[in-house]
Amino acid sequence: MGIDTDYLVLIIGTLFLCAGLYQLTRFVKLKKSGIRIKGNICDLVKRDGGEDIGEKMFLVVKFTTGDCRQIIKETNIIAPDGAKYTTADTVNVIYDPRDPENCIIYNQEKIPYIFLFCLIIGIVMLALSLLAIYTNNPDMHYEGEYRLG
Repeated sequence: MGIDTDYLVLIIGTLFLCAGLYQLTRFVKLKKSGIRIKGNICDLVKRDGGEDIGEKMFLVVKFTTGDCRQIIKETNIIAPDGAKYTTADTVNVIYDPRDPENCIIYNQEKIPYIFLFCLIIGIVMLALSLLAIYTNNPDMHYEGEYRLG
């Protein structure tokens, strides 16, 4: 008993949609109620993303919270080849005062579009899978007369 491809695409689309909504709400919440502070890039971590993605640089930021706690955290920014950032660069950080580990590097000129990418992919996959499920299932088609009132 295997899973139909249409339903698999529906499940994957739902996961993309949920991931996009999670990232969007996290970004909006941090931007609205987070504390803005200056931080420093303390490391560029290279990770292999596989053959399709290649090697990427993830930024590790270091900042001090309002209650003098030192936080070192790998952030949401993927720097292609590390071109834009170097160690010891000063960046704008927004963190959640209740959970300082929940932080993002915020660049006012460019917002993180990962949530937008996930939302678009999720919506397209959901629409295509629902269309395929509807057209491939004759039990869903109404063959009677439509009557008004």
